[in-house]
Amino acid sequence: MEDCMYNWLEVRQDMTKCDGKADGGKVRSSLLNVQFGVHLEQVAGVLTFGANKYPKPPLDNSWRDVPNAVPRYQDALYRHLTAYFSKGEITDPESGYNHLYHAACNLLFLMELTQQEK
Repeated sequence: MEDCMYNWLEVRQDMTKCDGKADGGKVRSSLLNVQFGVHLEQVAGVLTFGANKYPKPPLDNSWRDVPNAVPRYQDALYRHLTAYFSKGEITDPESGYNHLYHAACNLLFLMELTQQEK
């Protein structure tokens, strides 16, 4: 019964009993979608915009094929952050999406590409 406890969340007394599902201590992925689902959908919208602009079926992942991708996505990230924070431009004029959603996409690209390098 001890291994079913949510050791990382002891304050939740109702969850410390084994209920037949050994998910104690595991990542609660629902928190991401429940709390940030609207924003995740917008990030997916930016990805869809890019997939339509640069199609590469079946996965539409042409972003992986960019030469010198890491420094170029870093530059794109900085451009979107500069537009948003320094210039006060909320929306990317080409896509119609918030610059922060574009920045989030660039961060995802960078996380994926740098993880592959290691």
